[in-house]
Amino acid sequence: SALSGQRHRYAYTVGAHKDYEPLPNGKGKGANGSILKIDTEDPALTEAYAFLPHEFVGEQVFCAKVGANVSQRESEDKGYLVTYVEDRRNLTTDMVVFDVEGRGALTRGPVARIRMPTWIPPGLHGTFVEGLSFDLDRASN
Repeated sequence: SALSGQRHRYAYTVGAHKDYEPLPNGKGKGANGSILKIDTEDPALTEAYAFLPHEFVGEQVFCAKVGANVSQRESEDKGYLVTYVEDRRNLTTDMVVFDVEGRGALTRGPVARIRMPTWIPPGLHGTFVEGLSFDLDRASN
């Protein structure tokens, strides 16, 4: 990333749920219920977007907008946050995209929310390679 190792104004992270719904078996946690855009120069301007009490968000990836030079201070937030949200009521997963450019952008909520064809466990990390697929039926035998 153009900002790796450099001083930057914004940091993006997950925040805790104020209230949350445990899983049907009574287990669950209150973490990862919101996304934060932390303003390191003026923490009072930090923004948050909270998901529903039964939704849990994963780590975000920042993707610069086409043509944006995010290494320039005035353009640092010209991009999108992409992450997954797990719905613990229905055991479904959505990919969500937030436009985070400008003050208040995160609080307006996602600009896209796309249901994934399968549930994705929280915290799953992976590498995606074009043309490579995984046969889940064969792997589970």
